[in-house]
Amino acid sequence: MRVPRRGGRPSRAPVPDSDWSAETAALTSAVERIESVTAAVWSSGDPTVALDNAWTYLEAVGHTVMAWLWLQQGMAAEVTIDERGDSAFLKGKIAAARYFFTHELPQTGPWFDLVESRATTFTDLDDSWL
Repeated sequence: MRVPRRGGRPSRAPVPDSDWSAETAALTSAVERIESVTAAVWSSGDPTVALDNAWTYLEAVGHTVMAWLWLQQGMAAEVTIDERGDSAFLKGKIAAARYFFTHELPQTGPWFDLVESRATTFTDLDDSWL
């Protein structure tokens, strides 16, 4: 995971004088969950089982990607405020990033749990029931 740091150079760690460590840890955890869940659902080698909860999987992965983007934007906004001064727009970016990590990213946990369970709710349905 690459996040910006002072001078715009990419780094794997948060800005040293920043307080994005909780968000960085949450994002790292979500990325690790993507890896473990993906391995688990494909372990059977059966694409039907692996893809049975594809919508939920994509929702969780999409939220993780959005969290990464919000982390980049929030950190970049903080650096820009440090370099150029206060800005309501940039403070809004920081607030939006923090919102996403507080209210949106935590939703991925139950979604990953569902995918990892390999629930067969959809494949168990008979088309005549619909």
